[in-house]
Amino acid sequence: KILADKRLLENAQQVKIIEKQIEYTYRLIEHKRKIIGRWQNDNIQKIYKDDQIKMLEQENMDMEKKMIDWLKVNQRLLRIFEAMKDREVEMIYAAERCKQRNIQAREECSKMQTYILTISKTLDEVFITNTSSSSITLHSEENESKQSVNMTTKKKSI
Repeated sequence: KILADKRLLENAQQVKIIEKQIEYTYRLIEHKRKIIGRWQNDNIQKIYKDDQIKMLEQENMDMEKKMIDWLKVNQRLLRIFEAMKDREVEMIYAAERCKQRNIQAREECSKMQTYILTISKTLDEVFITNTSSSSITLHSEENESKQSVNMTTKKKSI
């Protein structure tokens, strides 16, 4: 986006330069027309006037060609500028879609973490219950063994 903004700024500056050149050309043409008008009204020799008029007309034609070229460049820059604006809008939408996907992924991740914690708790409870049952069973078996040893010992004593 920074690169696009930089290019837009450069293009805008180029457009301003071209507009100034066009404005300068218009002023130059107007000035030359005034000169031609004065010469036509003065008592200058006809031959000199004709040569000067031809020279000025040639300069005007050259300036018109330059203006046409400048207008073409200006139009091209305008199309580039419009395309860059369109791309900028597309980039904004793409960034927004990425942001939404990121939010959705976070929500799904949070749900999965909650689900994993629930499963983990359930497994822990089952494990503790099984361990307790095993422990109780072991203690019962130990007690039974002790009792039978005690009984055997008592029988031998009697």
